[in-house]
Parts: sequence; structure tokens; C-alpha cells
Amino acid sequence: MKKYVIALTTLLSFIVSVFVFTADDAGKPVRDKAQKLYNQGNYKEAYDIYSKLALGEETVPIQVGEDLGMAVNCLQNLNRLNEFDELMENSVAKNSDNWMLLKKSADIYMYINHYGFMISGKFERGEHRGGGKYMNSQMRNVTANAGAGSSMRR
Repeated sequence: MKKYVIALTTLLSFIVSVFVFTADDAGKPVRDKAQKLYNQGNYKEAYDIYSKLALGEETVPIQVGEDLGMAVNCLQNLNRLNEFDELMENSVAKNSDNWMLLKKSADIYMYINHYGFMISGKFERGEHRGGGKYMNSQMRNVTANAGAGSSMRR
């Protein structure tokens, strides 16, 4: 009887470990391709992949926060910070039950540029050529950050 219990326990631990490692590696080829593109300086192509991963397509919950961080890095390298807020809000909305993503998004909000311009009644983060009113977005970031934190306390 004792041999059967040991054999059953060993088999179950093997099945669980295979499931865990398979789940973690599901998006590995895609992430490897995105990382390679990023390292080569092909930020637009890398952003296209990382943003899809962060927005819920081919998502591995443990890595979504890192995907979001890499997508933001791509936007910074492309000087397209005006797309940052939409990416963050959509990613948090689609993954609101993933505490790891919520923590990463709060970290990103702390270190992203806290300024932008009000253009035609819409806030655009980062630099802008011509027109618009300079705005500081630090309070907006704190509010967005607090919203992510309240989702974590559910």
C-alpha cells in the first residue's frame, strides 16, 4: 500500500510540474522574437508583439507585467509616449484580476514622464511640437495608480 501512495504522489508531482513548465513557456518563442527585435533596435516591431501580449493575446499571467514594461520601453524609444495612457488603461482593464500586472503598472506610472500637453481638450503625454498647453500629470498618475491598487484589494 505504501508503495502505491509513493508512486501516486510521484506521478502527480510530475504531472503538476509538466503543466507548470508548459504554461510558463507557452509564449516563449513569441517573447524571444520580440526580445531579439528589441535588442536589434526594431522597436516598432517589438512594440507590436509586446503590446499584443500585454493586451491579453497569447497571455501568460506571470509575464504580462513584463510584457507591458517592454511595450512601454518600446514606446519611449519610438518617442510615442502619447500612446502610453491608452496602452496602460487597456492592459489594466483586460487583466484587472492579475495582481502581478497591477503591481508592474503601478511601478511604471511612478517612473514615466509626468508631463505632457493639453491639445484640443485631450492630454498627450511627453514632448509635443507646436501649440498646446503644458500640463503636469503627476496627480493623474497617482490617481491611476491608486485605481490599480484598489483593484488589488478585492
